[in-house]
Amino acid sequence: MDPILSAFIVVFIAELADKTQLAVLSLSLKTGIFRILVGSSLAFIAASGLGVAAGYCMQVCLPFKVVSIGSALLFIVAGIIGVLRGEFKTGEDSILKVFMVVFLAELGDKTNISIIALTGLTGKPIGTYIGALAGIMTVCLLTALLGRKISAKIPAERVSKASSTLFIITGMAILVSLLF
Repeated sequence: MDPILSAFIVVFIAELADKTQLAVLSLSLKTGIFRILVGSSLAFIAASGLGVAAGYCMQVCLPFKVVSIGSALLFIVAGIIGVLRGEFKTGEDSILKVFMVVFLAELGDKTNISIIALTGLTGKPIGTYIGALAGIMTVCLLTALLGRKISAKIPAERVSKASSTLFIITGMAILVSLLF
């Protein structure tokens, strides 16, 4: 199968209900779609590029557990801060914040591991990269649109609390996944 098509299918499926998708959904509840798409696209370009490079070279610079624990703690802390602040402003999150959240969520997760494995299996890093980006960005767009629809129908205070709670749950899910 063509590496672009196989990477698209594998990454699209792997991204569904993934921590990155939860992060994008959470961010899209309180941030404009433009910022979500720009920040997450840049994060996917960077994280997928690292995954392709790691798969092609068959080595990873940082241990998986270190990245995962750091990512989990950042999600939990961001969620707790959001709950304690209790503030909500549309468009509050900058493109840089979206980038950092999505980038950290993506490092070492099942999508990133899939990209590493596919690159190693196919030996075609460019095709894998293109297919992976297309798959992950498609899921991101659909998720961001869903988040905006939800936020248009639910009061801002509830959206803010739900967003912060999703961050805490995502961080806890990352930590639990390290146990198994």
